[in-house]
Amino acid sequence: MIEKGVWFLQNAFKLKPKTTTGSYLKMLISSKTGISNVYLADKTYYYTDLATIKNILKYDLVDEKEYESEKYDCDDYAQTIYAIFRYVFELNSMGTARQIEMVSAETGGHIGWHRANIFLAEDNGTLKLYYCEPQNDFIKEITSKEITGIKGFESKKLILGNFDF
Repeated sequence: MIEKGVWFLQNAFKLKPKTTTGSYLKMLISSKTGISNVYLADKTYYYTDLATIKNILKYDLVDEKEYESEKYDCDDYAQTIYAIFRYVFELNSMGTARQIEMVSAETGGHIGWHRANIFLAEDNGTLKLYYCEPQNDFIKEITSKEITGIKGFESKKLILGNFDF
């Protein structure tokens, strides 16, 4: 029954994955963020287009789960999205962003740590790197190490750290 459910989800979104190399993904992350400390488990990465990613997130229900500190919080949301994309959709281009430092957008002072997702997707024929806030499905293209304007984190600036793919 589980296999039929996975098959149904895969076919419902009409996935047509494409591939790229781990070395390209690492180069893209480094060129956009300056971060070279990226763990890549695979040599080949399967990705899809941005519209499909948005559609999957729209229906995934992860963002409907209630936040509970130390029980189901930011790292759990990120790991759940990571697992769904890998297991159900067989897309290993959804990674986790570890060590995201939250700082005040006004003062730059340290507020705390956060986890979320980053992913590779095609948009208008170009492969791009994106930040995904799994608690509310907010997506923003990554163009530097610092991210601002994230829904739910308006008064904060996020500084990206390590990644796992």
